[in-house]
Amino acid sequence: MPSISPSPGLLRKPDLLPFRDADEGRFLLLPPVRRSSVVCGVWLMNMDRFGKLVSLLLLPLILEIVYSALKGYFLNETPIWSFEISLFLYGTFFMLGAAYCHKEKKHVAVDVINHYLPPRWRRIQGIFAEGVVLFVVLVLLWVSIPAAYRSTLMRERSTHQTPFNPEVWWYRWIIPLSCALLSWQSFKDMLALIFPKLGKVAGAKPE
Repeated sequence: MPSISPSPGLLRKPDLLPFRDADEGRFLLLPPVRRSSVVCGVWLMNMDRFGKLVSLLLLPLILEIVYSALKGYFLNETPIWSFEISLFLYGTFFMLGAAYCHKEKKHVAVDVINHYLPPRWRRIQGIFAEGVVLFVVLVLLWVSIPAAYRSTLMRERSTHQTPFNPEVWWYRWIIPLSCALLSWQSFKDMLALIFPKLGKVAGAKPE
């Protein structure tokens, strides 16, 4: 696809901000907003792509489970790597997909009280909820990094003691990585609730 650049005249206009649409390959002119809003919009697009990429882990997981089940049925034995591989695939899918799921507001939410609140108090409740999520995830991040580091130093292997017995130290880094992504997404959603205009420009979903 040929590179498309904005007209020099547009760059000189103080009331318009050129912004490249990654999907269409063209430049959009945004109204006067803070550049941080544009950065949030870029992050949202990247999170969409990252979430869809992580979701593809379900395909090898399905193939692995079907292969193990068929081999166990017809040959009366299962691969020695079946348990750990399915654990790695599903755990990675579940943990790394948490931030994308949070962005799309697909987590289970009890909105019995929130449904009857006026918009202002609904926003306050949303800010409080994001604060709780952010606090819990940051604590998990603080705890998981030293654990992953120690595991890396000792080259930890599977504790299930199967014949496969793979190294699992790398798998422990999935926890702090997913916590970092989820904390950033929660922080960004909190900013979108505190500053509604920022959320509209970035495309954040409402609570």
